[in-house]
Formats: sequence, structure tokens, C-alpha cells
Amino acid sequence: MISIVIPVFNASSLITSTVQELSVYLSQNFSDYEILLCDDSSKDGSREIMEMAAVEDKNVRLFYNADNFGLGATLRRLFQEARGECVFYCDCDLPFGCPAIKTLYDGSKDYDIIVASRYCGEHNQVSFIRRIFSRLYYRFCKDLFNVAVVDIGSGTVLFKKTALDRLYISANGFGVHVELFARAAQQGMKIKEIGMKSRQSVKSSFSIVRHSWPIFIETMKIYKELSKES
Repeated sequence: MISIVIPVFNASSLITSTVQELSVYLSQNFSDYEILLCDDSSKDGSREIMEMAAVEDKNVRLFYNADNFGLGATLRRLFQEARGECVFYCDCDLPFGCPAIKTLYDGSKDYDIIVASRYCGEHNQVSFIRRIFSRLYYRFCKDLFNVAVVDIGSGTVLFKKTALDRLYISANGFGVHVELFARAAQQGMKIKEIGMKSRQSVKSSFSIVRHSWPIFIETMKIYKELSKES
């Protein structure tokens, strides 16, 4: 079985089309699958739309946070609930489209983690500011954690469940991305990054202006935790 896990926050305009697209693709390409959605206390009616989408596909499982706990906390719950041998995490807008699922799955035989990347090989329309921020953050994290993943905030990653179960996650916010890769690197897990063409995305819930400082604080907290553990 493959588990598709999707954190949801104010994504009411995306949920129906995303679940329908996933259901069609997965039923055609996998013998057994599940789609897990967790709403992080959205205010735009996402919960009600999730419930309607679940009626259309019995393989959809729904979860709800009692408050707005953040991306890391939401992913932590989804990862714990996933039942598949492989767990595919993606944003609600399916940034690389459904074919990325099969591409990462087929490439996972000899790896613990496979990452779809906007910055390896393929030319993608990423804003100049976002690209600069990503490059600087990559250099920063490489120096701190020896993380080799360039597109740390890819939002499309496949994990072997056996590897995922070994990764303790403490970050509650967007810092969860680097924590996953840092802990994986610390344990000597095999990680592969595949360059892929991303789709034109809708407005993201991530804001460089609003989230840069919290990510920096969370990253330093993770660094301190890992330093104590090593």
C-alpha cells in the first residue's frame, strides 16, 4: 500500500479537484492506496469540503487538529496515521502533479527518502526572491547539518515507512522540512533528489516575509537538539 498524506490549511478551493485527481491516478497505477488529509483548523470551510470528498472515495481518511498547530505538527500526525509501506507527502496543490507519485515510488527501491526538486536539472518558474531564499537556506542548512538536499521545502517527498518511523520530529512549523532531512542524514539514511518540472502553483500558505524568522529560530532549535543527541 502507498499512503498519500496532505496537510490542509485554508485550501477549500483545491481539495475537491486534488482528491478527484489523486483517486483516478492512484486507482489506475496502484493496487492499494490511501489518501490522508489533516485540516489544521482552517477558517475557510475546508473541513466540510474534505468530508464531501471522502464520500466519493472510501480510501480517503480524514483528521482534524483542534487548533492551528502548524505544518510540522500536522505532518507528525499524518505520518503516525499512515499505514502504507511508502508514504508520499505533498502539498494540497500537487506541485509536481500526480505522475510524481509513480516517479518517486519507482525510484525508491534503493533509497529511504526520495525528493522531487525544483532546482535539480529542470528549469522551473520560481520567483527570484524565492529562489535566492531557498539557495541561502540550503547553504545554511548544509553547513549546520550536512544536508545535501537542495530543495528543502519541496513539499513533495516519498518516505519508506520503516525510515519514517525512525525519525523523531519536534518542529511544529515549516522547520519540519529541514528536521526530517537533518535527522535522516544523522542516521545515515539514503536520500535521492530528482529534478522535476513543477506545475504553475496557486498562492502558497508559505510567505518569505512572514515565515523566514520563525524558520530560522526553529532551525537553530533543531540544531541545538541534534547537537545534544550526537
